[in-house]
Amino acid sequence: MTKEKIACKKKSLDLLARREHSVLELTSKLLERDFSEDLVANVLDSLVEEGILNDERYAKEFLYFKSAKGQGPVKIKSQLQQKGIKSQSIDAVIEGSDQDWIALAKQVLDKRFGKEVINDTKDYAKRSRYLVSRGFKAEHILNVLGSPYE
Repeated sequence: MTKEKIACKKKSLDLLARREHSVLELTSKLLERDFSEDLVANVLDSLVEEGILNDERYAKEFLYFKSAKGQGPVKIKSQLQQKGIKSQSIDAVIEGSDQDWIALAKQVLDKRFGKEVINDTKDYAKRSRYLVSRGFKAEHILNVLGSPYE
């Protein structure tokens, strides 16, 4: 191995020792450090083959941390797509998780609004918009808030 390849691999491992990264994320960080594109691609391919770099493992960890912060599946999926994770992998990770999205939506809503009763459609719309902004699906919102016409 050349000195540059060793340096690139060492930097990759240093970054991965701190936290998981997606392939796209690690590529951009290494390119910022003036490693050549061919070298970065070569090193990252070897890390993927060795199982050190894994987008699915990164997606699982990302899902865990973001859901712990009260973010819903729609927002998490969007963020993972921005980080270069394939939609199929994201869907598999979200479906395979044991996260109860409805319970999480209730928890997020209670933290923000407390146990206040919904008085009118304005309150309902406010809470609904809040859950949408946190990345929850309509089915989760309807399950938590009920129908607006009840």
